[in-house]
Amino acid sequence: MSADTGMNEILVVATKKAERPRAWSPCRITTIALEHPPLTLEQGYAIAAEIAAIPNEPLQGSFGQGSYVRTETPSAGFPWLAVGNASTELSLVAASLVNGKYYDPLNLAEADLVLGMVALSELAPTGPTHHLLGHPEGKSPIGAFEWRTLAAEQPLPTHVSMWAADGDAQRTMILRPTHRGAPVRRENVQGLNEQRSQWFFSRNLDQASQALSVAHTRDLAHGGRAWNALQVADDAVGKAIALFYNSIFGAIVRHTYGQNTQDRRAAMQIRAIQGIPCPDFTADSDAARRALNIAEREFDRLANLELQPFGFCFQDANRHQIDLAAAEMLGLDPNDAGIREQLARDRLLFAREPNVNGRKRAILDALAEYE
Repeated sequence: MSADTGMNEILVVATKKAERPRAWSPCRITTIALEHPPLTLEQGYAIAAEIAAIPNEPLQGSFGQGSYVRTETPSAGFPWLAVGNASTELSLVAASLVNGKYYDPLNLAEADLVLGMVALSELAPTGPTHHLLGHPEGKSPIGAFEWRTLAAEQPLPTHVSMWAADGDAQRTMILRPTHRGAPVRRENVQGLNEQRSQWFFSRNLDQASQALSVAHTRDLAHGGRAWNALQVADDAVGKAIALFYNSIFGAIVRHTYGQNTQDRRAAMQIRAIQGIPCPDFTADSDAARRALNIAEREFDRLANLELQPFGFCFQDANRHQIDLAAAEMLGLDPNDAGIREQLARDRLLFAREPNVNGRKRAILDALAEYE
C-alpha cells in the first residue's frame, strides 16, 4: 500500500526483448501475492530469490512469503487477471470464465460453457460518455444538458438521465432515472436522443456498498457519469446481459477488468466496458436462443428482488437466485448439488478479496460466520 495514496501498488519484473515482435503472441505471467511487504532491501533480495526458484508447474501454489499463480494472456490487451487478487484460486476461476469455461478449484475440474465469450461491444455498443451528455447543475459547463436531481415525487420530464449512483436506493435491477436535464446546446440534443437506452452499465462500482453492475429503466433515458448506456437492440439480450453481470459469474469477470483505484471500487473506462467479456447471447445457436428464453422467463421476477451489495453476495439469497438463472443460461445445471456448492465457494472467494469487501467490518464479520 502506498503511504501517500493508500492505493495498492505492484512491481513488474520482466525482460526486454531485443526487438519488437511483428505480431502479438501469448505471454505467460506469474503473479505473486505477498503476505507482508519487505521492510529492507535485503529482505527484498531474499524474497526475489524464493520467487525465482518457483518451479514452472503447478500453475498455482504458495511459498514462504506468499502465494503465486501463472496465467497466460490469450489476446492483445487482455487484463492481468491475477494482479491485485489475494486468492490464487479466484484468479484461475476468472481466467477460466473469460475463456468460456468454469473451473472448480476444489476438484481441479473445468467444464465448457455452452456459449463462447465475446466483447460486450459486439452485443451492445456503449456510450455516449458523460462529457457529451452534459454537466450537473452549478458545475463547469460541458456537453448538451445541465442536469438536476430528479425528486422521487416528480413526473418524468422529457429528458432524464441515469447520472448518479446511489448504493442505498439502487437495489433492484429496474431503476428510476436520477436526473432531469435542460438542453444548453440544442444542436447536440437530437443525436444524443437517438442514443437513449433502457440498459445501463455501472462505471464506478463500489462493491462494498453498491448492488448493481447492470440496470434497466422502464423509459428511455440518457446515461451519465456513473452509468453508461448500453445500445441494446433486443430487450431479451439486455435481460441476459443484466442477469449475467449481476450474478457471481459476471462479478468475477468484472473484477478482472475493473481498475481497483481504491479498496472495493472497480472503476472502468469506456473502452474497458466495451472490451469486457460477455457470453455471446446473439450467436446463431440453439444454446444462445435457449439462454435468451431463460432470460425472458426469469428477468421480470428477478429484477424486482432487492439485492445486497456485491460484497455480501455470499449471504444474499436473492442474488443466489440470479446466480442460478445465469448458470442455467451458461448451460450449467442449477439443480446439481455440485454446481450449487461451487457457486457458494466462488461467492466466498470473491467476497474475501480486499478489493471487494473494502475491509468493511460488517462484511468481514459476516464472512467470519462462513469460515
